[in-house]
Amino acid sequence: MGSPLPFLPLEQLLPHRSSADWTHIFLTNDSFKKDCARLYTYLTTIKPSRIILRQSDRAAFLASLLVAFHTGTPAVLPHLQAPGALEELIQPGDLVIDDTFRIPDTYGEADLNHFSEPETTTLCLYTSGSTGSPKAISKTLRQLNAEIMTLNQMWGQTSCPAVWSTVPHHHIYGLLFSLLWPACAGYKIIPQTIQFWEEIANKASDKDFLIASPAHLSRMAAIESGPRVRIFSSGAPLTFDHAQNCQTILGSLPYEILGSTETGGIAYRQQENANQPWTPFSDITIKSNKNQNLILKSPYLANDQFYQTEDRIELLETGQFRLLERADRIVKIEGKRVSLTDIEKRLTNLELIDRAVACALSYKRNETAIVAVLSELGKTTYTTLGKAKFIRHLRTELSHYLDRVGVPRRWRFVDEIPTDSRGKTPAYLIASLFVRED
Repeated sequence: MGSPLPFLPLEQLLPHRSSADWTHIFLTNDSFKKDCARLYTYLTTIKPSRIILRQSDRAAFLASLLVAFHTGTPAVLPHLQAPGALEELIQPGDLVIDDTFRIPDTYGEADLNHFSEPETTTLCLYTSGSTGSPKAISKTLRQLNAEIMTLNQMWGQTSCPAVWSTVPHHHIYGLLFSLLWPACAGYKIIPQTIQFWEEIANKASDKDFLIASPAHLSRMAAIESGPRVRIFSSGAPLTFDHAQNCQTILGSLPYEILGSTETGGIAYRQQENANQPWTPFSDITIKSNKNQNLILKSPYLANDQFYQTEDRIELLETGQFRLLERADRIVKIEGKRVSLTDIEKRLTNLELIDRAVACALSYKRNETAIVAVLSELGKTTYTTLGKAKFIRHLRTELSHYLDRVGVPRRWRFVDEIPTDSRGKTPAYLIASLFVRED
């Protein structure tokens, strides 16, 4: 596999990596530095307010992100790829860079060897806020570099692994693990997100990294064997059985990463035992309050103040902790954060729905479900279309704003939302309306 290139922080990648270095990293991309030089000329000429990054190829995406850093242009990663979500995000003066983007031929190449890093450079990511509205999270180069350095200290290799990923690079976990850390460490990066195990079965080596999600790893039971790789997983905790399956099939226990867009990485574990506790990253301080909320101080945050999360924990004497249930209404569906509040708001914005309550169900897989009270128009439309077509229409409306996994699969239409003796509607009461269908 050879040795990796020297480790460099993000702001030194363009000036100090050669064209040959980038060919080594992206294997077949021999125009990386030229593309960056032309994009720099283009951005400094048109001066967009922000750039919205949607490229699926990691090489093209990284080129755009690094040039944005060096021009001081704020870069934005949309929280969802759905067209409606993008329309809500775009502001006047924004430049959308997607797979169809091309720089006009009239723009030449800039000299990349003398780039100076602007003092204020930010990357904006969006996450599901507790109110249901997308929440903007800004990351500076200092924050990103601090976390990349920690990852390299914990798991960096003297050999040169290839980094394969089943998760996209448009959120903080995929961005850091499948792109930014490997680029800084000089590893080989597979530019496209893989969809099937067959894509790596005869290509990956036991030195390689697999950046995966619990949803992908949980579906391995159907295969008998796979490549021996070092596995990382984030988005939701793996079940103990799924972690053991990984060890049997892929040869090692996954490193599970606990974190969020707001906080970056918090802790990790390998499930050698059932209910394995989490170990905080070495540079993070953990504590909890009377409600058992996880509170942390981290160099990956914007300041050195303690930050309270919505995760609840049991803090152990060893400094490790075990996760309890979350305190907010953000749930994980196939490793993706889904706001139940957002689903409810999207539905009640429709003229067909007077009130909606969302919940998460755990059957063969986690999924969202809806109990809704129809408006008069909704009742008429329901009667006209029939239940199946009516639900299909609602799902189509939601698909403009939600990832596919977040669109509810189960629906109940009622005259009144059920309440308990306190007049509240706890999740268990909503879930009780759904008969388990195995």
